[in-house]
Amino acid sequence: SDVYKRQFLQLLNIPGSCFFNLFAGAIFGIGLGFPLCLLLNTVGAFLCYSISYLFGRAFVQRNYLRGTINNLSSLVNKSEDNGNLFFYLLSLRLNPIFPGWAMNLLFPHIEVNPLQFISTTLLGLAPWNFLICSAGESLSEVANETNPIALKHYYYLFAASIAVIIPTLFRKREKDIPISSVRFLQRLSLIHI
Repeated sequence: SDVYKRQFLQLLNIPGSCFFNLFAGAIFGIGLGFPLCLLLNTVGAFLCYSISYLFGRAFVQRNYLRGTINNLSSLVNKSEDNGNLFFYLLSLRLNPIFPGWAMNLLFPHIEVNPLQFISTTLLGLAPWNFLICSAGESLSEVANETNPIALKHYYYLFAASIAVIIPTLFRKREKDIPISSVRFLQRLSLIHI
């Protein structure tokens, strides 16, 4: 029944699913709690994506979201043309500032296909789920330890963030850099053209 409660929270984008991640880490440990939370978060996000696709077009096309849809759609199309759509979507998922509920509601209406949505959601939510589940596991053992979050977890998160950046380092395309970005980098003396 806790799985159903968690899916309900994730499906309706109600804050509080992170507490289930914390509890799963405390109860099941990182070995079972992390994959379980990652799977449930991904399934919940995809259910929200599906419901938005089936029933949310009228809501999304209203005036106050039309500009957001157009801007996001142009960014997604540009990334798709450059062959970087997967990494762009993954960076949006990894970014803690861009809200996950907005991606779940808007992505079906800007032609992000379900397979890309699921794969970037799965990979993009992994560091967050790992951190919260490890915190839950550590909090369950806090009486025995002095540090609630082990240093090894920071190494895992650092390795994950480096792994996401590596493919973009091998794709050097100076022609794809917007002119304003080039001018900004020139001012900082990071590049010389």
